[in-house]
Amino acid sequence: MVLSTVSLAAIGCKSMPTGRGESAVPGPLALAFMSEQRMEPLSFRLARSIRLRSTVYHPQGMTKLAGHFYVSAVEVIEPPQRLPRPDAGRQPERTQGRGRGHLFKFDERGNLVGQTILGEGSIYHPGGIDHDGKYLFVPVAEYRPYSRSIVYRVDPGDLSHQEVFRV
Repeated sequence: MVLSTVSLAAIGCKSMPTGRGESAVPGPLALAFMSEQRMEPLSFRLARSIRLRSTVYHPQGMTKLAGHFYVSAVEVIEPPQRLPRPDAGRQPERTQGRGRGHLFKFDERGNLVGQTILGEGSIYHPGGIDHDGKYLFVPVAEYRPYSRSIVYRVDPGDLSHQEVFRV
């Protein structure tokens, strides 16, 4: 279901300026989440926007830590292709494709201050980022369902990383 601006206005939701000359109107999923969490639709406000001064390919996750933004992203070199007739069950339904998983570190002005490559072979699609108070954790998977993943522990200072486990 798509809610129009008129129907959003009817439930008391107005468009919000993004700072980029456009308005962001919360979609049905955002409104449902806010309702479940008992949040007001307009309780989120854009504090500021930062233009990143580097190519970030297809961003997947982001977190802010100690004055830096960390962004995981996938660089797709060769997209996965659907297989003509996937086998029944949990068999891959597409090829592995080729790519690189990136973790970028930006300062608060959007300048790139570090980056590293995560993954190996067909495992190149990073996901969201978590922080345990000391390390960043980034999962990297194949770019297809029913596949494999590696979870990495990353030092936020120098972006050195090591594999924690595989699934």
